[in-house]
Amino acid sequence: MTASIGGYLAKEILGSSRKNAFVIALHGDLGSGKTTFTKGFMKGLSIRERVQSPTFVLMKRFLIPKKKKSQFLRAIHIDCYRLKSSMGAEKIGIKDDCKNPENIILIEWAERIQKLIPKDHLSISFDHVSKNERRITIQKNI
Repeated sequence: MTASIGGYLAKEILGSSRKNAFVIALHGDLGSGKTTFTKGFMKGLSIRERVQSPTFVLMKRFLIPKKKKSQFLRAIHIDCYRLKSSMGAEKIGIKDDCKNPENIILIEWAERIQKLIPKDHLSISFDHVSKNERRITIQKNI
């Protein structure tokens, strides 16, 4: 279900337009569903590459196939789990990526670089309810 929600949201976002990147901040404990959601999201963008959390490389870029008319050309998956401060994210160019209206950016462990995330973003929280059940909360921040 978590992956399906990601796929549905991806299709909705493809049809939208923005002046800057569409940024999605993902929050939740280890194993709460952030990466599963991201895999479904990328599938919803018609990305066929294998999607894994970029824990060790920090960032992975994907080209979005031009199947629909959309301003978005790239999906960027960032994992901030290993970052001690926001300086690591600054070094990989997150500020410029967030300004580019051709990007959709998903950030796992976004709370670690909160000051770099634009005020206008989507925040998604994943909480364990039981062993096989999650609560997903989506909040638009402006």
